[in-house]
Amino acid sequence: MAPPRWRTARPRVKRRIVRQQPNSSQSGGSMSRYAKLCRLGCRALAAALVGLLASCGDEVVAPAPELLVIGTEYAFEAPQQTASGIVTVRLRNNGVEELHNVAVVRLTHDHTLQDFVESKARDPISPAWAVHVGGVESIPPGAEADVVLDLSPGPHLLVCYHELRQPGEIRGQPHHALGMIAPLEVTGRPTNVPEPESDATLAMFDYGFSLSKPLVEGPQVLHVIGAGPQDHNVLLWRLAEGRSPADLIEWLESDRTSARPAQPLGGMTALSAGEQAYLPLNLEPGEYVLVCLVSDREDHRFHVSHGMALEFSVS
Repeated sequence: MAPPRWRTARPRVKRRIVRQQPNSSQSGGSMSRYAKLCRLGCRALAAALVGLLASCGDEVVAPAPELLVIGTEYAFEAPQQTASGIVTVRLRNNGVEELHNVAVVRLTHDHTLQDFVESKARDPISPAWAVHVGGVESIPPGAEADVVLDLSPGPHLLVCYHELRQPGEIRGQPHHALGMIAPLEVTGRPTNVPEPESDATLAMFDYGFSLSKPLVEGPQVLHVIGAGPQDHNVLLWRLAEGRSPADLIEWLESDRTSARPAQPLGGMTALSAGEQAYLPLNLEPGEYVLVCLVSDREDHRFHVSHGMALEFSVS
């Protein structure tokens, strides 16, 4: 997966100070030291002038700091703290059998991880005080993928919403109910990194996707907007040869015991209304489908069952 494109930073001018040995043949040690100080002062002044001229050109911009989250069956390995502002969240699936995702959830009104666990045990629909700010959607074992988020200070959670697909009594249980959930404190120290430049915008609403321009082959950055009113996510699937979007939707609505008709390529986990994030993509030629698998607040069916799917081709 190619990283997002950032504005190119101008190389910094390095000052190289050569430490010269005293010349014993010179008469007068004080004069030698004076000459050395003059040379050093001139070099420092020259370096300062070069730096000033460089600052008049391209802005020097650092890349977004990375928050690496490693998922296994069934736990996260991740830092418990990160700075606020623009952050690249990278999910690496080190599991063996299961797809995994990582959603970043902001807790409001002094709610805690335990409050979230108890609320989800009562109702699979997330409470209003749990704000979804994006994350990396489902990827298979051995894969990794990125998203770029703008995080606000405060308590957050890392949550895997993917459901257990292995046979047994707990089949269908969300991974977070099996322990795949972790706290993340976002501090008030901003990263001061600008948002990445995007190539297209994807708005998610009840019940559809609106794409500002066609997606193309190669690296690109998709600006994803949660237009609400409900939470929405976007999963990217590449259809297998001879399979159709209808085949994928039918499989998603089934118990999923048969072979997948498409390859999961990640995407963006849920965004609450008004939230936005960035999804780096690197597409090859083929047939693709975007779907939303958030459960509806009214009938608890996936939003894709309400028609929230978008097919597109890359040639």
